[in-house]
Amino acid sequence: MGSMVDVLMPVYNHEKYLKTAIESVVTQVTDFKFRLLIGEDCSKDGSREIVKQYANLYPEIIVAFLHEKNLGSTANSSFLLNSINSKYFAMCEGDDYWIDDKKLQKQIDFLEKNPDYTLCFTDIDVVNEMNVSMPHPYKKPENSTISIQDIILIRSSIVPTASVVYRNILSFPLPKFYTEAIYGDLVFQLLMTDKGKGKYIDEKTAVYRQHSAGISQINTTQFGSRESELVYEVFQNANEYFNYKYDKLFKKSMLELAKTILIYGSRNLTGAKKLKYIFLHKNKYFKNMEKINFKEIIYYSLLLFFPTLLKSVTSKKNTI
Repeated sequence: MGSMVDVLMPVYNHEKYLKTAIESVVTQVTDFKFRLLIGEDCSKDGSREIVKQYANLYPEIIVAFLHEKNLGSTANSSFLLNSINSKYFAMCEGDDYWIDDKKLQKQIDFLEKNPDYTLCFTDIDVVNEMNVSMPHPYKKPENSTISIQDIILIRSSIVPTASVVYRNILSFPLPKFYTEAIYGDLVFQLLMTDKGKGKYIDEKTAVYRQHSAGISQINTTQFGSRESELVYEVFQNANEYFNYKYDKLFKKSMLELAKTILIYGSRNLTGAKKLKYIFLHKNKYFKNMEKINFKEIIYYSLLLFFPTLLKSVTSKKNTI
């Protein structure tokens, strides 16, 4: 292995932010060698010229992959993952950036001393396209050590991609359900925490740029349903991939996701459309129940079909 860390930077139409991203990586202060692998995916702006410019400035650090045709986000990331030739690897997309020049050193120092940990991540700041601070989309872990149980039961990403360093222990190419998942980061975290523990350092070392067009920013009444369906699909595929080793944990989380899918997905539907939606998704709920809970079934039936009646009954009960 030629370097201790390979930093992966997928790039597509990141001209506005790319110089900041690249400079935040190449200026890292370390006592080990690291590389920056940039996958430039046929951007329509000036991203490619910026990549070429910096590759010439830092030939000992930057390896530029200038794709001849657009691969797409997942395929570009997979290409970079397959290009890793180091003990550890990190990720920094072309519109994110690091704010601690000792970020890599701190994380590698920890991982070198703790071989039972497969990843190390930190807190981050979040900004929008105009560099205005935004609410944090990641749930902070309660403890400094996380396990696959935490990833499954929290049901969302707790590891900011721009902050994490992974131990290079997975076999590539990655399983099919990674390449097909919209939430590829969540899949990656499941795969890594299956192999070991994760370490959280309560320091801000990176900035994640949240775009209005991103999936995490969809602002509709069915947002909870759409997001939950995507996570449900990841968990269903992961459960099968792990040969049901974590079946109880996955089913517990998928049951909660199924409730969200049913409630939020049907909230603004009426009549036959509502019935059809519930019929199509009801099995997600029933097949993940450990045992039949008639009280819960009655409650959610009222919530789905007679919400006004349920509200009235609940209100009267509270006044007694």
